[in-house]
Amino acid sequence: MKASIRYKAPTVTATLFFIGIMISAYTLFILGENTDRSKLLIASIAIGVTFLIGMISIYLLNVSKNEKIVYVEKSKQEEGTNQNIVAEEVGQLNIQEVEKIVEGSYDSLQNALNEVCEQLQAGQGAIYLADQQKLDLKYGYAISFDKQLTTQYEFGEGLIGRVASEKKMLCIDKLPENYLTIFSGLGSASPSYLVMVPIVKVNKVEGVLELAMFHSLNKSTLDQLKKVTEILAEVMHKDKMIEYA
Repeated sequence: MKASIRYKAPTVTATLFFIGIMISAYTLFILGENTDRSKLLIASIAIGVTFLIGMISIYLLNVSKNEKIVYVEKSKQEEGTNQNIVAEEVGQLNIQEVEKIVEGSYDSLQNALNEVCEQLQAGQGAIYLADQQKLDLKYGYAISFDKQLTTQYEFGEGLIGRVASEKKMLCIDKLPENYLTIFSGLGSASPSYLVMVPIVKVNKVEGVLELAMFHSLNKSTLDQLKKVTEILAEVMHKDKMIEYA
């Protein structure tokens, strides 16, 4: 309310200044050549008051302009802070929930992928399993693929193969507009951020986790993703031991 009153004050003073000019002009017009001292005094007072109002109006306009600039800058800072807070809230993983899911649950890798994608609000997600020097797409979130048809990369081939061969996380920001398209009943959108994390157990690559995001992830969340891949690696290793048994 106080800010609103301050912003209206320059308008009021400017209006009074204009009225003062009109009154002064009218007074001088009436006086004409009449040099009556009382009327000259009234005219002088009117002109003086008008001049004073004009100076006050100029001052208030300048103050108001500075206040508006400060207010806009402050609003931008608050908006940026709010965006950071939202990003931090979205970009946090509850690793304990992922651990609960993989402990003895059926199809634990798929359920773990779903949980990670939902927590991070990922647009799409995928898990590739390593077999010899090849990577097969086995689990997907918000993507359609035929499990009977193999989507496969060799180590070193493409981005997925590169992550597996180098055993290093890869993050790509500002993806090309149509690099990936996510469809829903309400339309389609293209994610702008891609993160791929190798799933490693005892220096052996068990697979690769891939997430397509609409927002970037901070360092803390990327570190959490590495811990998640350690959990996934344990599950994959156990599954292989059971398979070989």
